[in-house]
Amino acid sequence: MAPGVSENAVPLAFTEKLILKGAQSAEEMLLKQFNKKRYSRMIMVIPFATDNGYVDQWSRLIHVVPGSTKILLIPAPNSVDDFSLAGAFISLVASVKRSRGELDVISPGDRVMAHKNQRLVDLGDQMNPFDYWHVVNNVIRGRNLVWQPLKVSVVDMGQTRRRSELRQRRQYPHREK
Repeated sequence: MAPGVSENAVPLAFTEKLILKGAQSAEEMLLKQFNKKRYSRMIMVIPFATDNGYVDQWSRLIHVVPGSTKILLIPAPNSVDDFSLAGAFISLVASVKRSRGELDVISPGDRVMAHKNQRLVDLGDQMNPFDYWHVVNNVIRGRNLVWQPLKVSVVDMGQTRRRSELRQRRQYPHREK
């Protein structure tokens, strides 16, 4: 996860997870990780940002990754205070390029048909992280990207139980007491 992404916003089960906290040490930490082990694929989760400095930071991180490693760039779910800035974020993400190797980008501007054609950035503001990552999986499938589905880990069993109860109520309304 790139600097600025909250760990709570990414409830995914990875075989390995590297959380890059500080912008200064992020490249060094990533390089150290790639010196220890080779990876064929990497998912890079980025925060909501509108400053061009973030594109430079993300590009530097991408440059550290060997060309043989395929990268999937995904925006983290965030609460957006000013939706007029969403366009700037979409443009920033679109400007991220890779000079060597493969880079798949899930844009915050991607439209999600199953959710009234809303943009991913809007859904990231409205949904809890658990549901957001299920939507991201659908976007990946819909674009025919060759990636294994992201595994959403169930951390808060209480939240999951409430959800399953609601789902059951919708499916079996006659069981209401």
